[in-house]
Amino acid sequence: MAGKIHIVKQGDYFAKIAKKYGFSNWRTIYNHADNAELKQKRPDPNILYPGDKIVIPNKTTKEDSGGTGQRHRFRFKSDDLWLRIVLKDNNNKPIANTPYQLNLERQTIEGQTDGDGLLEQQIAPDAAEGYLLIQHREFLLKIGHLDPIDTITGVQARLKNLGYYGGEVDGVKGKQTLSAIEEFQCDHGLTVDGIAGPNTQSKLKEIHGC
Repeated sequence: MAGKIHIVKQGDYFAKIAKKYGFSNWRTIYNHADNAELKQKRPDPNILYPGDKIVIPNKTTKEDSGGTGQRHRFRFKSDDLWLRIVLKDNNNKPIANTPYQLNLERQTIEGQTDGDGLLEQQIAPDAAEGYLLIQHREFLLKIGHLDPIDTITGVQARLKNLGYYGGEVDGVKGKQTLSAIEEFQCDHGLTVDGIAGPNTQSKLKEIHGC
């Protein structure tokens, strides 16, 4: 019997939720039978939507035998959380082999993008937000704030990350959002109708990477 229900808030993702409830592995929650419907609806555990309901299972006790007067070594498996961002300039060229500084709540990390402009760093399992400094520019990062592709906020956020949309991610499909969708559709050979239907969503997810 499951223990409680967690209602997803903006910024939640499974690794963060697992840490909150004392689980070292988020898959224990995600793969629980009571979450089968949610798992089918949200195939990416890092992309949830406010209001989603997650069943938090009761913890189980595992027993291992060992002789007295001896030293024993026990290992537990935990999942690492990685932040992956591909950085491109205004000409859609990778910002390759470029130093950066990543400032999160309890971490300051210095690194360098690879030849494809990929930033890849392990981060804390409950990271919420921070700043990326690269080429004398600063970018705000909100970990876990990307909504599913079939929501207006999810479409807006992806268009914003790709440089098509400059407005607020507010869920309002105004003229600026409509124009951004049309520009994206035009650039990728889609029917230009300003509607983020299945074909546009699929292409937007493909280009954005998630």
